[in-house]
Amino acid sequence: MALKPHLLFNKAPEANANFKYGIRYPSNSKDKEEEEEINEYPEKVKVFEKSIRDFKHEYSKRQEERIKDAPVPQEIISIELHFHGLFKANDFEKSYLSDFGLAPLKYFDFNTKGLFTVIDKIAFKSFWLNLRNFVKCENHNTPNYNRNLLFIENFKLHTTTDRLQRYTQPEYAIYFEMIDSALMDYDFIKPTTNSLKQYLNENKIEFIFNEEIQSFEIPKVPRELIEIIARNFDAIHSVNSFRHTITYPNKFGLNMKGYPFKIFAHNNIPTIGIIDTGISSETPLSSIIINKDNTFAINGMNPLVDEADGGYGHGTSVAALAALGGKLSNGFEAEIYADAMVLSMKILGESSGNIINTDVLSLIKTVCEDPSLNIKLFTLTINYESHLESNDNISEYAYQLDKLAFDYDILIFISTANQGSELDWNNLDAEYPDHFKKSCSNLKSPSESMNNMTIGAIGDNFEDQKLTNSELPLSSADEPAVYTRKYHLDSKRMKKPNPKLIKPDVVFAGGNFSLQRWDFNNSWIVEPAGSSALKVLSANKNDIIIKQTGTSLSTPLIANLAAKILNKYPTLKPQTVKALIINSSKKVSKNKKFDSFTNSEFNCLVGHGVPNSEKCLFSDENSATLILEDQININRCRNFTLQIPDYFNTVEQEKSLLKFEVTLCYNFKPINNNQIAYCPVNINFGIFKNVPLERSHKTKDKAGRNRTVYTGITGASKSSFAFKEGWSQYQDGMDRSKMLSNVQKMNFTAKREDIINENNCFKLAIGSHFHKILPDFVTETLPNEYSFSLVIRVSDNQKKSCLEGKLYNKIKLINDLEIIPSAIIEGDLEAEL
Repeated sequence: MALKPHLLFNKAPEANANFKYGIRYPSNSKDKEEEEEINEYPEKVKVFEKSIRDFKHEYSKRQEERIKDAPVPQEIISIELHFHGLFKANDFEKSYLSDFGLAPLKYFDFNTKGLFTVIDKIAFKSFWLNLRNFVKCENHNTPNYNRNLLFIENFKLHTTTDRLQRYTQPEYAIYFEMIDSALMDYDFIKPTTNSLKQYLNENKIEFIFNEEIQSFEIPKVPRELIEIIARNFDAIHSVNSFRHTITYPNKFGLNMKGYPFKIFAHNNIPTIGIIDTGISSETPLSSIIINKDNTFAINGMNPLVDEADGGYGHGTSVAALAALGGKLSNGFEAEIYADAMVLSMKILGESSGNIINTDVLSLIKTVCEDPSLNIKLFTLTINYESHLESNDNISEYAYQLDKLAFDYDILIFISTANQGSELDWNNLDAEYPDHFKKSCSNLKSPSESMNNMTIGAIGDNFEDQKLTNSELPLSSADEPAVYTRKYHLDSKRMKKPNPKLIKPDVVFAGGNFSLQRWDFNNSWIVEPAGSSALKVLSANKNDIIIKQTGTSLSTPLIANLAAKILNKYPTLKPQTVKALIINSSKKVSKNKKFDSFTNSEFNCLVGHGVPNSEKCLFSDENSATLILEDQININRCRNFTLQIPDYFNTVEQEKSLLKFEVTLCYNFKPINNNQIAYCPVNINFGIFKNVPLERSHKTKDKAGRNRTVYTGITGASKSSFAFKEGWSQYQDGMDRSKMLSNVQKMNFTAKREDIINENNCFKLAIGSHFHKILPDFVTETLPNEYSFSLVIRVSDNQKKSCLEGKLYNKIKLINDLEIIPSAIIEGDLEAEL
């Protein structure tokens, strides 16, 4: 089958209009949000009375904890409000500020809980007055209190214990989250911020203050001092401890000395930034490392030395996989050509350590702002040591990486991290795969990042994993690897689950654990670095090729695939690369081992599946990949015409004749501390019948009232859609509790009848709007225009014996599409597949 270059869907939109949903599609009478105001007054009186007593007790306790001569210039009260349901910020945020003096700092537990701070003490007195009136009210039909209280289930003071909840390890680095709200000026906390700086300086504590987000990071501080700070400096709403680590369960050397190969590179290939433990320049990688000095390392470390993992290294292995792919896995040639150059960005000198996130972020910014480097792809396989708790908000670290991806249009490939100490090594074969259901199998930050790409692992190692009498793989090569991790969000806890919201994005080969037989007692043990593990380059000159397993290996392999795409199509944007990889992915089969997993649980373990290199890089005679890179303004909709070749009208096959695989990806400016609206913008797509963007007529309903019926695309009913899937991500006013995803993939097929009825013409529509929960004063701070990437693979889905190799040329001709310019000789890439 002849391979073809992808096609640029560079057609001008047919029309533009205001975006408008039609009737709910698919139709569902249960979509209406539940009423969140609770009217069980006697019980509510008891709950409020308890909340009042507990608040007063905790407030007195906090006053007693304070140091009398502490240099704190102001008292700031923060309060947790627990609501009966979703807190509708667009309806109530401003009224809570004006009526009660409360500004929101953070929404969590899917926005059913909120942390607020008192920025108007006079209005806060009204909060207490209304509570007292509610408790004493004899007739709630004629209330003498603010009815907004009825949405509150209970409340509590934000205490010292609450502030220290995420402070778990005194020896770890410390991060102070300061109170912050769109309804609050930074000057409000400036006196406390300045006094905290002074206090830390007086106690000779080194710290980094991030002016942009008003945060403190401290490499190390005594526990007793942390407790004093948490008790007295009210502007801190959370003290977090964290430590970065690499997780290799084990390794096995192949006792190979010397390097029997050399690495070469063509001109103008992309460079990948390897954010890791350094890359050893004493390996053949030296020919493709672009570092010239110690510029791209933190804390004065040498980026060309990799001493992690007892001298075997970590960044060196990651760099080799990112640059070479799997070329070292099944034997190798004397001369190997790299798919990418590498830049060593050293952030860790050992296997674990306290890293200041601000240092990492600054390093990435330095690289992004250097035009001579022109780096758009990065790998990050060093995660936090602790996993995310189930349904946690996105971490500050992931939030900052999402901001960088949006600001600089970059793509960071982040590993889910591995499981190690969490695993029951004595019973692992029996526990697989049920161990994934435990919260300790959750992702580790910052892999929950949404603008970047999260990579998990399957057990493949690019070799035939043969069964023997003494060793066998713990799981199949195409099953989730035992050490990979799952998304920490539980859809069962969501009021409005979103099946498009999944992590990891994809999974790929990371090697497999083995079961090995012990001769002396004929028992089996788990070996993480046996024959089923993956061959990688080591930094140890006396043991140059080793076997290992991990998402630290699958992640750079996907980065390598991204580099191959940019080798072939150097003008593509990073989000297009992401969309191509996801669109090519084949779902991991959910076999009988996973019968106890719901589809949602399984998808949050394997993501969109395993990418297909050939589909990423090439179309063929019977399949054409169309790429649309464009921008859209908020609350607008535009449509494009997609002509279908007329030879489909006369073929014998009637059903599932034409296959569509469509993926949309886009970057966004994230909203921190708002779990539901972290992704604040919805860009979605739909495939419609051959109808105009706007079309409507007037009619009367059964009651004789005038109404407008929309029969085009905007405001369309389900009859306008070409396929039953409808919009790729539907969110109207009744879906305000739905979290949005900036990755949307849909697959569907067209019947011969569908094609003929629409005169061989479908309409592709793109629409956008802000998250329906956001108030105007928040959306006014967000961009009004967003870039997006849409990848459409259209395939002739006839039986193989009926395929005539017509589709690619026909669809290119009738739609007047251009071939995407290629940077290298096609044969070079074909040889890599």
